[in-house]
Amino acid sequence: MKFSHLLIATFTLAGMQSYGQQTQQSVESVESKSSEGYDQADELITNRRFRASTGSLSDWSINSSFAYDGGSLSDPLNVERPNLNAAGDVAAIQGVSGNVGISYRLTKKDRLNFGIGLRMLAPFHSSIDTENARTRTEFENNQGDVDVNDPNIAYTRIGNISGIQSVFSVTGTNYTTGNLTDLGFDYRVRATWNTMYDFGDSGFSAGFLFLGSRFINEDLGPEIEQSQLENEFAVLPQFEYVINDTLNLRTITRAYWYQSNAATGDYKRLEFTQSAGLGISVNRDLFLYPNIQFKPRDLKSDSTNIGLSANLNIF
Repeated sequence: MKFSHLLIATFTLAGMQSYGQQTQQSVESVESKSSEGYDQADELITNRRFRASTGSLSDWSINSSFAYDGGSLSDPLNVERPNLNAAGDVAAIQGVSGNVGISYRLTKKDRLNFGIGLRMLAPFHSSIDTENARTRTEFENNQGDVDVNDPNIAYTRIGNISGIQSVFSVTGTNYTTGNLTDLGFDYRVRATWNTMYDFGDSGFSAGFLFLGSRFINEDLGPEIEQSQLENEFAVLPQFEYVINDTLNLRTITRAYWYQSNAATGDYKRLEFTQSAGLGISVNRDLFLYPNIQFKPRDLKSDSTNIGLSANLNIF
């Protein structure tokens, strides 16, 4: 599949934005409150994490996200990072990654993002001690390399449906990352719908992250095909508690995440994991999230990952 075909697929899925048109009546009363100097987007979306992740209020801006995926809680600097839910497209070694994109705001609710990925695996290590052959190969082929990778294009629409804040997005990604291209991953088209409902003055909010993906892979033979993905879908409950204007507690449960194997078509339910962390809203356009990821059914420090993510908008 050529990249042009990927763009066509991406914008075909983006036609699903019709869900937002059906909710126009739900937000008319909110829109009527708009006044000069106050942006409609911030009336629809009050969740600080949603605001930072969807972009600034300017017509043109730089929308970026970064993450450090560390080792386990018992050995944070270890080069190996336990792949808790055995996902097929997740690196098994620590690394720093990010996505930097140019964001164009089509309307108060809609925007396009053109992004490029940045990544370095095992930036603090020169050797690895592991019995896992795939992890060793991944380290030897990628350690210390700065990848400018995975160009992507995304369409995003925000909404508010009877008090349910939502961010709908369709993203097309061309994989160029070494550890994934080694396995024949070529393209991915992913649709997500991120929702949160704020329970008034209680400080609590809850919602779901829905996602679905289609992978397009290069034919590298039947042996490699066993490691390739074809489809995935997930329904992930999430909860937040606002402590104050700067801090909030957050957790997301990865209980219902499924991936299908490209060789057999069989679906596998990924292992039940959970992420919990402290959200830090530095300002509207900078959100930090130190977090841990663990298995609720098997709580062990050596199988609990640590991480830090950040959303930053410029201009």
